[in-house]
Amino acid sequence: MLILFINSISIYNSAGNITLMCRRAEAMRKIGIETKFISISNNTVYQLYPDYHFDVEILNTDPNDRISSILGYIDRFRPDYVCLHGNRANMLIHKISKYCIDRKIHLMADIQGALEEIKDFSNGNIVNKLESEVRFTAAKYFMGRTLKKCDAAFVVSDELAKYCKRLSKAPYKILEISCGITETFSSTLISEWRAATRKSLNIPDNATVFCYSGVINAWGNFDKTLKIWQTFDEKYPNIFFILLAKTDEDMEIKFRKSFIKGNYIISFLAKDEYFKYLAASDVSFLIRDDKMTNYVAFPNKFSEYLNCGNLCYISDALKSPIEMLRENEIPYIEGNADIENAVKIISDRKKNIAEYYEKTRRVCENLLTYDAQFEKLDYFKDEQR
Repeated sequence: MLILFINSISIYNSAGNITLMCRRAEAMRKIGIETKFISISNNTVYQLYPDYHFDVEILNTDPNDRISSILGYIDRFRPDYVCLHGNRANMLIHKISKYCIDRKIHLMADIQGALEEIKDFSNGNIVNKLESEVRFTAAKYFMGRTLKKCDAAFVVSDELAKYCKRLSKAPYKILEISCGITETFSSTLISEWRAATRKSLNIPDNATVFCYSGVINAWGNFDKTLKIWQTFDEKYPNIFFILLAKTDEDMEIKFRKSFIKGNYIISFLAKDEYFKYLAASDVSFLIRDDKMTNYVAFPNKFSEYLNCGNLCYISDALKSPIEMLRENEIPYIEGNADIENAVKIISDRKKNIAEYYEKTRRVCENLLTYDAQFEKLDYFKDEQR
């Protein structure tokens, strides 16, 4: 079985899109579903996870020749499914759907977020904002048309499934595959990483370590996270801060001024070291604004934090991750929590850290590994019969 993905999203090395796409492709390969990716984006980078099965070709043709080139790829690979991902890919739905229907090829959509992102993070003058509004309206129309013609749609969360059904009530199947993990770390391994990494970083075992991982931009709300860190640093003596991100000199200066005790580390790490630094942390941050973009999101970082036994300091805007924490009775700190309540939750976790590790391990194993998520899907099993 082969799924041919037509992707028009601009992807860069540290993007969450490619993390999901690589890990999901690897999980599908294990159950006999091969994947091939055709990119019609002009600035695409697919080298983040070279150890994953991620077969991609870049389509650098003139936009006027794009549709004929895509149809040529469909004839060349003869897939069982064609899956569209991105607004420009959705704009081609009419010709692609007719071509696929004539050849009895199933159509799918890969929906990873809300279209409101086009407007939510639009900067600049009134002209830019009007342009964003026009792009949003067009994208909404074409996504609705794509869903109407699809047999199934990949989504990352319950909230995104509801969002899609509001755009089109057509009887397509929802395939919910959250941004998850490829393997579950044992409590023993996390404890070993925690001890070894703290020793190498000269962080005391009894220190509370806060972590932020990811891109420093508007939607990540690192400025708000930094203010929370400064508040804790002013009130509590035994706290350490880890920033896992690409930064510039201005950020380095800001940290030196903010944390005069030098109780911080800024680093950008390879995958293996990255998880060890997370394991050395106690609390990891996901502060998000109340926007539709965040309501439907399921960040890769959430799954990675849980897999390393971290306590999540997380905003209610991330509805599906919050629901998972609540349903599985995993403690977390609300994004707007007062500092005293946050300290109590952190203290309780430290006292019962083995129990906390076990709780997060079960959730990761049963709900967040890609293997477990695909095992719950009947769609491909029915097709393989």
